Amino acid sequence: MHAATAYSASGSANTGDGAFPGFDMAYGGNLWYWKHARVGWELGFGLLPINISESSSMPATVTQSTFTFNTGGIVVPTAPYQGGPGGTGPVLSTAYVQSTTNTSGTIAGSQSLDVMLYTLRLGPSFYWDITEQIGASLGAGPALGIVSGNYKYDEIITAAGINSRNTGKIEGSDVVFGGYVNGALMYHVQNDADIYISAQYMPMGDATISGGGREGRLNLGGQLFFSIGINWPF
Repeated sequence: MHAATAYSASGSANTGDGAFPGFDMAYGGNLWYWKHARVGWELGFGLLPINISESSSMPATVTQSTFTFNTGGIVVPTAPYQGGPGGTGPVLSTAYVQSTTNTSGTIAGSQSLDVMLYTLRLGPSFYWDITEQIGASLGAGPALGIVSGNYKYDEIITAAGINSRNTGKIEGSDVVFGGYVNGALMYHVQNDADIYISAQYMPMGDATISGGGREGRLNLGGQLFFSIGINWPF
């Protein structure tokens, strides 16, 4: 019998993915008025599920253990062996001789990050009534993010023609910091309701989930959000 009892490999892989749907809400107030312009503040909260996966292969050093059992002089056919015509075969002793070797092999499979990104932002905002029905706003300030979820892997370790499957999950969370700048265009449907479209750029640091010598890193340096929603002034 053979088993891959340990392995070591060093390497990394990068991947990107498309857009993810999420949720964003904000509350603010006005501090200063001047004709058609207003200066105020805004506190925002965002919720974004992120799932990114990649597949790769890399060389590895695999520690293989071979377990040899005494068959009592009976020559066992090559695998797969299912016993004789009566469904029985030699009874093997539980004693065995173990030998261990280090062999060059490969690790191939998939890794994925399945996390939730929570963001908080707070900063000044500027609002301008372009016409009676159209308005625009700008905002900027610091931002904080919390990344929580897991790093999963599903791999096949191959060495000396023998394959072993290796799966697992690492749970974790990380806090990242950054900033934001956003702009929105609003259409006044009525006095107490606007429809808006907005764009927001929110660069942050990298979030990592690690354990057992593995690390999954989420690069949040180029986040770009597009939103459409409803605004209720009161």
